[in-house]
Amino acid sequence: MQNKKFWAYFFALIPGAGHMYLGLQKKGIQLMVSFFLLITLCSWVDIPLFAIFIPVIWFYSIFDVRRILQLGITQDDTINFNIPLNINGNKTFAYILIFIGCIALLKNVILPIANVYISWEVIHYFKTIIVSLMFIGIGIKLLMGNKRLLLPSKKEALK
Repeated sequence: MQNKKFWAYFFALIPGAGHMYLGLQKKGIQLMVSFFLLITLCSWVDIPLFAIFIPVIWFYSIFDVRRILQLGITQDDTINFNIPLNINGNKTFAYILIFIGCIALLKNVILPIANVYISWEVIHYFKTIIVSLMFIGIGIKLLMGNKRLLLPSKKEALK
């Protein structure tokens, strides 16, 4: 048993590998893919903001393997999060992809081109204005979205 714990902790240093060693393939693959996809996204798109989630996934993987070993869980191979990719599903994932694409386009294409013609201070203010307007827009969207849930349907209003 001690040998199994040692190897589980050793493999847990790579997110998902410890889970896969313990027989939890779904959870292990999910952690491994999310970890390495996040690293790839941060380096390829050059958005270091998402790098704050890399240690979160890494530590979660280590401490989850520790929890599994302490509790003796062997068959709890559930998926931690599910991303609906169908058209009628949740649109949150689509908004996240659009946001990442816009930020990458702005940071890697538009701002370097504008830097030739506009001073750095103006570009800095432009970045601040874009992020501020984005947060204001998301906040208004969240506030407006709750009102639809509170309105009674037409059938209930006719009763």
